[in-house]
Amino acid sequence: DVPLVYHRDGHRFAVVAAYGGSDVDPAWWRNLQANPAATALVDNATIAVTAAKANADERARLWPHLVAMYPYFAEYQQRTTREIPVVLLTPQA
Repeated sequence: DVPLVYHRDGHRFAVVAAYGGSDVDPAWWRNLQANPAATALVDNATIAVTAAKANADERARLWPHLVAMYPYFAEYQQRTTREIPVVLLTPQA
């Protein structure tokens, strides 16, 4: 289990693969890239989701909301040359 800050984006959940500003992606994101099917626990409900990296437009729109929720994301981005991914978790029908 990996606790993450999330932002609701319509029916999806946006999370950040920050890893504290490390130069490598966190293991949970590498695992989701290999197998995007996962479960998320939100408000005591278990939800089957599919993970995907936000495209450039989605990231540009969501990043300010995520930083407003957790200002350390901006500091983490300054620590690394990689663009920290925003990951969209879409509930499965």
